[in-house]
Amino acid sequence: MSPPLKRHSSLIPLSHDHQTGLLLAMILKKETPQYRGMPGTTEGKLKLLKERFDVELKPHFDKEENILFPMITGRVEEIDVLIDELIGDHNKLRVWITEAKEGASLYDDLDKIGNLLDDHIRKEERKLFQLVQENFSEDELKEIGGSLSKES
Repeated sequence: MSPPLKRHSSLIPLSHDHQTGLLLAMILKKETPQYRGMPGTTEGKLKLLKERFDVELKPHFDKEENILFPMITGRVEEIDVLIDELIGDHNKLRVWITEAKEGASLYDDLDKIGNLLDDHIRKEERKLFQLVQENFSEDELKEIGGSLSKES
């Protein structure tokens, strides 16, 4: 794969969402040192996850699935395959987060969620966004950005 391109302005709002998502993923993983001001207990991490899921992750997933993905599907096979994988990740995360609850397996469940969220975000940033920037014109990227900003 070619070296990373500077992120196109149309995708920057999604990348900003990804930054907060990566912080959440790190907090959830095993053996991560406690971040200042962030919960250190598994119960506190679960509460934070549920709050962030409702306020940040669900709306972000919806924006990608309802706006971005339909606008970039059907043009490049590699993008289409990647979108299928990403939607699968969204669905797993929705189920795992919804089903996460206090109990003996919570520590492991949070780690599993944190790792998938981290891998998922990096896949979007390093693969999907790169492919979109390589295969769509400036006008098309601006159209994508305009559609994404209408939903903000």
